[in-house]
Amino acid sequence: MITESRGFQVEGKETKKYSARELKGEQELTDYFFIMIKNNDNINRDEQQDLSLAKTLAREAVHNKHLHLFGAYEADKMVGIGQLGIIDRKGERYGYLSTLEVEPRYRGQGVAKSLTDARIKSALENGCDQVVTEVFYDNPLGLVTKFKDGFGLTNYSFGTGLFTLSKRINGQENFDRKNSVGELKELSLADLDSIEDLTRKGWIGIDIRNLGDIKDNNPVNWVLIFEKS
Repeated sequence: MITESRGFQVEGKETKKYSARELKGEQELTDYFFIMIKNNDNINRDEQQDLSLAKTLAREAVHNKHLHLFGAYEADKMVGIGQLGIIDRKGERYGYLSTLEVEPRYRGQGVAKSLTDARIKSALENGCDQVVTEVFYDNPLGLVTKFKDGFGLTNYSFGTGLFTLSKRINGQENFDRKNSVGELKELSLADLDSIEDLTRKGWIGIDIRNLGDIKDNNPVNWVLIFEKS
């Protein structure tokens, strides 16, 4: 399972507009996979090998009806990528957001948000009631972005290092509430035992707060804010 990238940063004030759209055809998909491979620390190949692998993955992806791949562009240059999987389970259809990657020099400029918005729109058009994603607990800046996009932290399975976050897109529920209506609790982002216990009891993570420098990615210096659902 591929989760949302550790590499994107909290979005700042947008200085440019980027267009994000679903990719069609082998060439666009090859460009997508080439960026994905370049950003994967576990793959160590030269550029020609990367391109060959990207072409192979693109040919396979063309025929996958449940997989939707997106690119964000500055003019005609692809500067970020994102993936949407359509999943049917227990009578419910939902979208799974993963593989969010933004080229380093374009981070913090609204590229990640454009990709998230495009994927959520596609999920709604494909009959999904909600979208879910996963973010590593030691990526607080990634969590900041997701909370700003209206996601709620709904689950943590101890030992995985992954938080599950979800967002209703059918208008029935919204975790992005400006005025809380329930009881609140705060927990250190590093206190994974307590976080798992709270989510099992139905609490929803709705926000995250830094105790010092916002650029500090140490979970000890971040606090999660939970609301009783």
